[in-house]
Amino acid sequence: MKERKKFPVLAGTIILFLVVILLGYTGRAEAAGKVQLKNTTISVYKTVYTYNGRVQKPAVSVRYRGKKLSVNKDYTLVYSKGRKNPGVYTVAVKGKGSYSGTVKKTFRINPVGTKLASMQSPSGGTMLKLTWKRPSRAVSGYQIRYSTRSDFKGAKRQTISGATRLTTTLRSLKPATRYYLQIRSFYRYVKGKYVYSAWSARTAKATAKKAGSPSNGNTNNGNTNNNGNADPLGFLNETYASLRKKTGETFEIYVTNEIQSVNFSKSDVVMQVNKGSKYFFYFTAINPGKTSITFTDIYGQKISSSVTVTEETYQDGKTTEMDSAKYNANLPVPKIQSVNYSEYYMGVNCPGTFSASDPYSGYEGWLSETRDFDQYLEYDSTDSDWNGQGYGKLSFFSNYDRSGTTYYLKVRSFKLNGTTKIYGPWSSIKTVSVGNYRVASSAKAKYSYKFYFLDTAGIGLYGGVSKAVYIQTDNPDPNSIQLLSNGKTVLIKLSNLGGGQYYDDIEYLNADDYDNSLHKVKGGYVGEVEFEKAGNYDVEVREIHKEGYVTAKTLHWTVKDYNTDLYAWMDQIIAANTNSSMTSFEKMDAVCEYLTSEDRFSYHTMSNGKTVTLASIPNGPCFLSHRWNSYVSPSMLCVFAERIGGFDKIHNCYGDYTVESSEWSYTHYYAKLTIGSEDRLYAVCPSSFTGEIGEVKKIDFSNTKALRPAK
Repeated sequence: MKERKKFPVLAGTIILFLVVILLGYTGRAEAAGKVQLKNTTISVYKTVYTYNGRVQKPAVSVRYRGKKLSVNKDYTLVYSKGRKNPGVYTVAVKGKGSYSGTVKKTFRINPVGTKLASMQSPSGGTMLKLTWKRPSRAVSGYQIRYSTRSDFKGAKRQTISGATRLTTTLRSLKPATRYYLQIRSFYRYVKGKYVYSAWSARTAKATAKKAGSPSNGNTNNGNTNNNGNADPLGFLNETYASLRKKTGETFEIYVTNEIQSVNFSKSDVVMQVNKGSKYFFYFTAINPGKTSITFTDIYGQKISSSVTVTEETYQDGKTTEMDSAKYNANLPVPKIQSVNYSEYYMGVNCPGTFSASDPYSGYEGWLSETRDFDQYLEYDSTDSDWNGQGYGKLSFFSNYDRSGTTYYLKVRSFKLNGTTKIYGPWSSIKTVSVGNYRVASSAKAKYSYKFYFLDTAGIGLYGGVSKAVYIQTDNPDPNSIQLLSNGKTVLIKLSNLGGGQYYDDIEYLNADDYDNSLHKVKGGYVGEVEFEKAGNYDVEVREIHKEGYVTAKTLHWTVKDYNTDLYAWMDQIIAANTNSSMTSFEKMDAVCEYLTSEDRFSYHTMSNGKTVTLASIPNGPCFLSHRWNSYVSPSMLCVFAERIGGFDKIHNCYGDYTVESSEWSYTHYYAKLTIGSEDRLYAVCPSSFTGEIGEVKKIDFSNTKALRPAK
């Protein structure tokens, strides 16, 4: 069993503290049990796509009692295969950590639409010959609807199968009659199931008169009726007339006529984004409340959509649905302290304690690609001090690559009063230019880089075991530094469950980079590297710029196999302390006597009675550090027993009882071995005081001679 030093298990009352955290560090009573995902609010930000030849991967947001959950920490996403051609696809949201269950959401890719190119009515007036253009390859056929009514009530439909059939004739029509027509394409994604494009803009054509009938000279094929009045304005889907949305949700509305203006009865509930076209429009819900969106077409006709926006928050131990909003200019304006980002993520750190005495309940932020925030808008909010260090974090996750894009950020505070959300003034806008992670640049690196390992014992790299590394550099932006091997990052994130930075012997300069891959220290950054398996690795140090990435340096690191060295160490101990005449129990007795004699092993590092985690004195791998605790030692004894052989059962007692119970206190550090009907307990865990190192000495990063170069 491989040891990991992310969650050192301690003796005494600290155990209980850790267990409470592991059950969900939320400060809420219900966190002790897993939350079913069906009880959360799951939003798929875009549920309808139009085919463009690319694989689609809609962003998903999961909130529980107003708090946004983290992907890959609280839940994972599993998308259907394909997602390129038109069809209906699913994204499965699977609970993780403190959350359980699976919820499936669907999204649709529609084929590209088309429009009628020509309409001809031969003499006699009973037919219309229609032609259109093929929109794309992902089409199975077309559907035409036609009616003498502009609202298409009672319309007839004609289906044309085959993507290359681009003409048809409508028959048995009435002579000298105006017909309204629309066309759409369809795609068969499985047998008997189809997806459709939106209907084309409505057009009209009058059939010819019967032979010999007098003509009035009217050949108008536009969108006005015979008496010159405008065609009625309507929604393409009747559900658009009344909508319910969540704060931060983006939605679209389609109408039948060309629109010249869009107006809101309340401007702080819904915001228009992404202008769309003359017939469809995109909006984002920005505050709880009600508003009417009024569309005025080119003929002066109006139609309105009633939109109700709600927002779930967690107050006084229960979920509250906010249904209105109000502005208060006296609320404090948050400060954007720092922004950390990557290709698919952006985290915004703002100082705040979110205590009951604060004049605000939380922060919310907008992220957009335009300074006016009138394009696709991303939204997030927080109501907690995320790292125990006095910072609120807004997290913007994306399923599309942000490389080479400039973003604009602004944040504001809000206060909750019953079901009313009171919001304050916006902060100043912060510009964030994300470097291009995908394109190589011909430029040279702007900064210098030197690498050092921090452990004083000279322990090498092992597969599956993380290791602290110091990057001495003059690069001021940690977001622009990547360490890659075979195209994958070798940097991982380590963080304390209760907040604060990970290592106790490192003086961190920024509290707000708590959950970043790189942490600011004197002269550069500290990070944690890890490789999945043994091998020789070329590690590329990339410097990311707006125009592309530059390879600043290449490191050559050898990674050893953990199990190979562990088993060799164990086998050597077994061979030196046992012989073939011994029973398996006797061999285990001899191994335990060796492990506990001459103070060979110490407890995990302690300082003045408290467990500490040190980059300079790592607790693992245990066969090199000669340190283990009541969690690691019984698991190692089980591996020793496997190497010795001859046991019917090998059992680690650590998880037998509830942590901190009296039964657990007496048994958790044992390995129980069984041969036939005989059970024996073995333990080699040293006393906690053996891990005492005295006062923790901080690593001096200005003295790199005392550090081990990592070339």
